[in-house]
Formats: sequence, C-alpha cells, structure tokens
Amino acid sequence: MAAKKQAEAKTKADAEAADAVKRQAGAKAKADAQAAAAEEAQKKKETEMARHRSREAEEAKRKAEKARTKSEQDQREAALYKLEEMGFTNTSRNTMLLEQLHNDVAAVVNQLGQDLPADQGLKDRGRDQGGAAGDAGCGAGKGDQLEESRSFIDTSRVLGSGSFADVMSGTYQFPGRQQTTQVAFKIFRGGKGLSLSIRQKIKEEVEIGMKLNHRNVARLYGVLTHTEYGPSLVVELCPGGSLRMVLDRAHDSDCDILWNTRIRWLKEIASGMAHLHSLLPTSIIHRDLKAANVLLSLAHLDQAIAKVCDFGVAKTLVTLKSNLSAGGGTGTLAFMPPEAFKGRFSEKSDKFSFAVLTYEVVSLEMPHAGKSIAEITKLAMESFTVSKALEKRGVTAAEQEQEWLEENPFKDRRPDLSLVSPGCPPSLLDWTMKSWSDNPDKRPTFKEGVEFLDNLLEGRPYWGEGGAGERIILPEGTEKEAVVASFRNTLLANQNVAIIKVERVQNPTLWSSYSAKRQTMLHSPGATDSYERTWLFHGTGEDKVLKIIKQGFNRSFGFKEVNENALTMYGKGVYFAVNSSYSSSHRYSKPNGAGEQHMFACRVLVGEYCQGRQDQPTPDVRKGTDLYDSTVDDVKKPEIFVTYHDAQAYPEYLVKFKLQ
Repeated sequence: MAAKKQAEAKTKADAEAADAVKRQAGAKAKADAQAAAAEEAQKKKETEMARHRSREAEEAKRKAEKARTKSEQDQREAALYKLEEMGFTNTSRNTMLLEQLHNDVAAVVNQLGQDLPADQGLKDRGRDQGGAAGDAGCGAGKGDQLEESRSFIDTSRVLGSGSFADVMSGTYQFPGRQQTTQVAFKIFRGGKGLSLSIRQKIKEEVEIGMKLNHRNVARLYGVLTHTEYGPSLVVELCPGGSLRMVLDRAHDSDCDILWNTRIRWLKEIASGMAHLHSLLPTSIIHRDLKAANVLLSLAHLDQAIAKVCDFGVAKTLVTLKSNLSAGGGTGTLAFMPPEAFKGRFSEKSDKFSFAVLTYEVVSLEMPHAGKSIAEITKLAMESFTVSKALEKRGVTAAEQEQEWLEENPFKDRRPDLSLVSPGCPPSLLDWTMKSWSDNPDKRPTFKEGVEFLDNLLEGRPYWGEGGAGERIILPEGTEKEAVVASFRNTLLANQNVAIIKVERVQNPTLWSSYSAKRQTMLHSPGATDSYERTWLFHGTGEDKVLKIIKQGFNRSFGFKEVNENALTMYGKGVYFAVNSSYSSSHRYSKPNGAGEQHMFACRVLVGEYCQGRQDQPTPDVRKGTDLYDSTVDDVKKPEIFVTYHDAQAYPEYLVKFKLQ
C-alpha cells in the first residue's frame, strides 16, 4: 500500500515537473517572439530616421547650394561694378576672369593691372590718384547750367588730377558781379567724346552738389559745356589744396602740424559729413571719403577750413537701398568698409572711411602704404560672419565673434596705429578704433563724432563717461591705462607702487576758467603743442585734495596751504613736476594714516618759460610789457614748472597710491 502511494506521488510530481518545463518553454518562446518583434520595430524606426536625416541633408545641401549661387552672383555683380569704376570696362573679359578666379577681386585686379600703362599704377607710397588740390567741389549753386562765354580756363595751372578728370584754375564772371571770381574747373578726360557712364557720373555729381550748402562742403557753382573740353564743373577754388597734399608735404619735410589744427580739421570734416547725412527727404552717402577728397580753404594751415568734396560716386540712401549693386565695391580700397564688398552702403560706411581718414591725419601716412592691391583688398574684405553650424552646437554668435576677433585682431587688419605722430591723444585713437568696427551698428554717427571732437578740442574728451559727478572713478580701460602709464613711467626704478584708484575730476567752473586761458594761449602767435603739458604732477596731502578739486590751484591760498612745503627756489608760484617720482615724495604727497598718498595728474599751460629764481613773485619780462608764462628749474631740460596764474593748471586726474 505504501509503495503504491509513493509511486502515485512520484507520477504526480513528474507530471507537474513536465508541466513546469512546458510552461517555461512557452514563456521563453513568447519572450523570444516579443524581442524579435521589438528588434524588427527598432530596425524599422532606425531605417525611417536614416531616410529622414538623408532627406534633411539633401534639403540643407540644396539650400546651401542655392545660397552659395546667389552669394556668388551678388559678389560677381559687385565685383564687375568695382572693376568698371577702376577703369576696367571690358565686361566679358572681367566676367571670364571672375569665373576663373572664383570671384577673387584682388586676383582679378592684379591680372588686369598687368595690362595697364606704368603711370596708371598706384603712385608713390600707395597714394590714390585723386589727391590733387581742388579735385572736385560741391555746394550751393547759382543755377546748374553756366555760360562758357563767362569763363576763362588757365590750362597752364593744373591743380591736380583724379581718376576721370583734371582740375585747372581759372575765373568765372557771375551775373551781377563786376569782377570775375577765381574758381576751379573740373575737366573730364575725353572732352566731348565722353562715354555714357562718365556723363551719368557728371549728371549725378551736379544733382547732388547743387543741393549742398554748408561751410565744410566745397561749393559747386554749376556746369558748363565747353566748346573744346566738353562738360566742365565750375567749383570753389581752395588755395590750400587737398588735405592729402598737405599731409604729404608735412610727412616728407618732417614739418609738424599742430594737434589742435589736425583735430579741428577732423571736426570740420565730420560736420560736413553730418550735414550730408541729415539732408531731407533722404541723406547723401559719400562713399569715397578720404584726405584726397578734402580741400583746405587757405594755404595758411592754422586758418584753413576743411571742406569735403568730390561727389562723383555719392548716392542718396534711397537709391542705394533700391539698387543693391549700386554700392558694390565703390570707393577707394583702403577706405572701404567690409560690407561695401557685399553691395551694402549706409551712413555708417562713410564713418568707417572717416576712421581711415583720421588715421591719415594722425600719422601723415597713407593707409596700408607699401602693400599690393591684392593685400589691401584681402584686408578690406575680411570681417566676421556667424556660423549657423556652430550655433547649432551651442556656440553663440557673440562667442564666435570674440574668438574670431582674437584670431584676427584689428591691428592685423587695419592701418598701423603704431605709426601715429607723437602727442596723439589716446582718446582719438580710441574713437578711431570704434569707428572702423566690422559691425556698422557699433560705429558712432557723425553727429556723435562732432560732439566728441568738440570735447577733444576743449581738452576733455572723456567727460560724461561714467556719470556727470565731480569725481568719477575710472574703470579699467584706455583712459585709466594712459594715466597709470604716465605715472609709472616717471617713477624711479626702485619705487614699487600699488595704484589704489584713479579718478577723473569734472569741475565745469574750474574747467571754464582753464579753457578760456587755454584758448588764448594756444591761439597766440607762434604757439606750439608744447605750450600745454599733459600731464605734469602735483603731490598733496589728503586734507588738501577736496580744496584743489573745488577751487583749483588758487594762489591766494595755494602758496600757503596747498604748497606750504614746496621750495620757492624757482619762484613763488604753484609747482608741477615732469616726473611723478618728485611729487611722490612724502614732503609733498603726505601719506594718510593708512600710508596712502595722493597726486594730481594735471594739464598745465606752461607757454613760454624762463629760468626761475628764489622767491621770484612773477616770471621775467619777455618782450615789452609781456611776461613769460612760467618759470622752470632748467630752461634746456625742465623738470619743474612754476605757474603764476590760477587758470594755468587743471587737476584732470587724481591718483591714489601706496608705496610698497
């Protein structure tokens, strides 16, 4: 019985085990089927995704090819226009070369340039051919069509030559005037046989020029049709010649041009350009602004007024916006903004050209002198463009631009600012760099330029930056760097100094007195840039700082209080040192409880100076009843200046420092 039960139990267990194996096999088969189905679905999904990516890639490639084709067409159209402007008028040959050389303008120009006569290349030192005196002129007219019978052209007096015309002196008898007026005649090469394109240029120049009436824009009186010379413009005669000629003479003869005069010319040019850009109903874009296209009203430089001229390629903004190719490549290579090569021009394009013109004025050099046309073209065309591919990877446009500018800095792509003449205000170089930014939106307007140059002429270019308060702590930047460099460069080799802060002093009342004295002295006969020294140093105690900022170097209290510890060896005035090491002495710059010292970096009108003497109350007599302006420790090599007029010095910056 027991054996039977055991057999039944075993049979039952075996059956259950068999059932379990069967269930496991079924579950495994089901799982395998599900896995196979999932794998098949995944393969199908991946196949579909691959097809989608392929379609996207094909679409992107198609769009890129379309954009590339359009870009090439735009570039070719702009390049063809530029080549025509430069005198290469064989369109079929130009097109063929552009296709062969992949729209490389510089390479095409070099290739075509090999066919030019030797005298049509760039002139000495890379000068543009349009730099002659009286190269053109525009202004308020007397009616655009003038009479040949009233004119006299003196062909023996050629004032200069441009790309398409020569300028000669002569006279014109205006109706209602008894005497003839000295004028200049712009006579176009080709005479009565001028091409249609040149005749169109003349028409556009007259249409634009007759609208203009501004002190800093050369006058256009009208146009006459001469029997021998054909269409000729009658323009204002400017005896000073072109600004480029004046700069060349100064460069070649090592003759100095006062900084006050240079800055005034820049302000006048900016004022004339601001007028062009403010005209209604639409502004005028010059498109070829350079020193060669600026005339000086007189040969006497200190009195000469700068006048913008030559509107042969000028356009109204409406015209430029309605015709993309109208702006393509027009102008002079070294003065052209990057966007000009894409056929885009605006008021800010002229501002870029003005920045390069400013370089001409501050350096006396031609931009990119000595470089080939191909090199100049490459430099002019280079600019940053946003990469959409990098944006998709998370690299922002700002980050891309920063990286690009680090790899392609301005110093490698713009004219060499290390060549500027000694004494150039750092603020003017700052402004120049802002004005030739790759991004047109970052360039200041001419109206802003006039305001800046006004302030610079007054000697306070940075006023207002950082606030309107009386004391402005300077952030890191060019302004602070210039002051700190002047301070550190005149310390002794063994003086280790920590700069705590630098403040700009903005006291309008104090500045007004100084400015009036400055104008009188800098405009006196025989005045030079050295009449004003920037900067001389004056050390003082912390307790005297506020009094100087509020009242300046007032001798009524200054000699007893501000200067109580100064020697009177060179006169009883206010003392200023060429070297900061002198003023950093504890005798003058008294340390406070924390060991901190204070020193003013000052503008000082030293004028004409003589040897100082112990307890001298005033400078010596210079001539007649006129006294010298200041006294010094050594006339041949002064290191100490003593002033005797309260308005002769302005405490421009306050340096707080600590000797270590």
